[in-house]
Amino acid sequence: MIPMRKKRQDLESIPDDELIKIYVSTKSKESFGEIYRRYSSLVYGTCLKYLKSKDESYDTAMDVFESLMHKLPQQTNIRSFNTWIYHVTRNECFSRIRNAKKVSVESIDQNFFEENSDHFMENEGFLTLYSEQGHEQRQNAVNQALNSLKPEQQACIRAFYLDKLSYKQIEDQLGYPFAKVKSYIQNGKRNLKVILQKSQIRT
Repeated sequence: MIPMRKKRQDLESIPDDELIKIYVSTKSKESFGEIYRRYSSLVYGTCLKYLKSKDESYDTAMDVFESLMHKLPQQTNIRSFNTWIYHVTRNECFSRIRNAKKVSVESIDQNFFEENSDHFMENEGFLTLYSEQGHEQRQNAVNQALNSLKPEQQACIRAFYLDKLSYKQIEDQLGYPFAKVKSYIQNGKRNLKVILQKSQIRT
């Protein structure tokens, strides 16, 4: 049975997961408008952080929300919408960066590890995977390894190392408890090392 269309004031008080179910079931403008109201600032702010241009960030944010109309009905296991939409937005920004050739994603990944190598891996030889220029295979391996992590681990690792957020800031932004943030980062680092070792990339 399709739920009755809710008024905006009713939608404002319900949690994200229920709001998404309503949108998926009804495709109502009201429910999608409430999603936009809740997350437009986060999406635009994320775009601006990566793209720097206000106009490009606005266009990208609009594209993200347009894509949500099609993506949301296909998603069956969104555990944290806040984290999920952050990932979607960031990936759209990276896609634009690649297409425009303004910033190399490989360079972003390289700097991500170089600048934080003292905290990230203990094996110095292993760190050479990320420290040398011109090794596209290694850089691709790093990017693929990051993408293969569980969403919560990937989100926390990128936020901590790439975005340079504190545990508390990650807790506030992504909505994970403080202890979980620490656990996701530690486990994510360990899993990253295992994944890259299995890829058999050598210096």
